[in-house]
Amino acid sequence: MSQIEGQRIIITGGASGMGEAAARRFVREGAHVAVLDVQDDRGAAIVAAANAEGPGRAVYQRCDVRSRDGVQTAFASAVEDLGGLDAHLQCAGVDRIKPAAEMTEDEWDFVVDINLKGTFLTNQAAFPHLRENGGRVINFASSAGLIMFPGHGHYVASKAGVIAWSRSLAREWGEHGITVNSFLPFAETPMIDELREALGEDGAAGFDEHAAAVPLGRIGDPETDIVPVLLFLLSDASRYITGQIMAVDGGNVPVR
Repeated sequence: MSQIEGQRIIITGGASGMGEAAARRFVREGAHVAVLDVQDDRGAAIVAAANAEGPGRAVYQRCDVRSRDGVQTAFASAVEDLGGLDAHLQCAGVDRIKPAAEMTEDEWDFVVDINLKGTFLTNQAAFPHLRENGGRVINFASSAGLIMFPGHGHYVASKAGVIAWSRSLAREWGEHGITVNSFLPFAETPMIDELREALGEDGAAGFDEHAAAVPLGRIGDPETDIVPVLLFLLSDASRYITGQIMAVDGGNVPVR
């Protein structure tokens, strides 16, 4: 029997990258998954592919994580479709490159609203559905929230905020049997590809040199390196783990 068979899971930002890999694997493990995103065509395609693989089930809901009304509506619809909720993974996120002194308010708001406000709104929307029977909340943060990362001040601030917010929730929601952990992955995703493109040839080469210098010598693979840890965090084996910073990054940034 699968670790998560029968679980009902909402993944925000589930139409690409690690969210996509998680959604498809979870369905193969027998879970029922709602993919929430703003990439409608891609989300529909992922759900169709996941359902073809089974034995679980996937549905898609459009959801802009920056909008309270949109989040509340999408979660209510997803929970009704799934028949309840056992876990929420907040994967939706963006990054941009901009020196701090040149950053505009709109640029700041775009990154922080998706990464941090989106975590706040989606976690709140999940809470009423998890409160009675407990469950899991996994918020995707980044090692960037722990280190000096020039040119990404808004991203760094948002991910540090996700870590702090998740710790607070772990304390507040623990009495309801809800575990809340920050998840810090380092893996090949469309966001990494966009970063390479934005850095230009020389910058991308420097980034790849950095990736090769992590202790395990490579960037992780979403399916084989990242998703198995998520399966553990959704399983009964992790029921006594909460408020933690879970770095799955090949040793890129040690957490202490």
